[in-house]
Amino acid sequence: MAEDYAKPSTDAEYSRHPHYYFQDGNLYILIEDVMFNVHRSILPSRDPSILWLGRSEDYPLRVKDVRRAAFELFLSLLYPFVPTEEAPRPRAVEDWVSVLDQSHRWGCERIRVIAVEQLSILPMDEVLKIAVWRKYGLDENDLLPCLQVLGTRDQPLTLTEGRLLELEMALRVSALRERVQQGLIAYTKQSSARPDLLDILPSQRVKELVCRALLPDFMNCGT
Repeated sequence: MAEDYAKPSTDAEYSRHPHYYFQDGNLYILIEDVMFNVHRSILPSRDPSILWLGRSEDYPLRVKDVRRAAFELFLSLLYPFVPTEEAPRPRAVEDWVSVLDQSHRWGCERIRVIAVEQLSILPMDEVLKIAVWRKYGLDENDLLPCLQVLGTRDQPLTLTEGRLLELEMALRVSALRERVQQGLIAYTKQSSARPDLLDILPSQRVKELVCRALLPDFMNCGT
């Protein structure tokens, strides 16, 4: 987390957050042009410096690589008593990904668990889910349905998807899909040579079975 501990310029203009500036707070955080004053005990950051920084409005903890909206969504779960109409709650996938990121940054395990539960329930793009799960070290067994979809689809990964997955995983997924296609070709050739076969499986079903057989090795390769 990019932070700045210098005293704000006297010419700098900022406003106190209307809902997350508590008079009894003891951790002053400046994000963008908004001052938050929250309770130090709710943010058990992995960074030991948080224990002594941000102790006054004159010398706040200035966080530079966090958007105000992202921090607000995170705080809405830490302070659920703030009315929903005044403090929007996370709802969409991108909201919960943001909450997961903030929980990771600040070391809030309880919020991390909530975010993972919500992301596990919501419909989520397969490539995005793989990227998020790997970035935050979540259980990769949850990714088996995503890998099944990517390994059996007709279209290869797009450039955007490849960048999101990063090089190693993109290559592994592409190799999985190629092996599935090879399995389909082999089955098609074998079926053509056996006109006596009555129950020829549809192509998609063949790919699903081949991919399912390949996934254990795929998962072991990443460990």
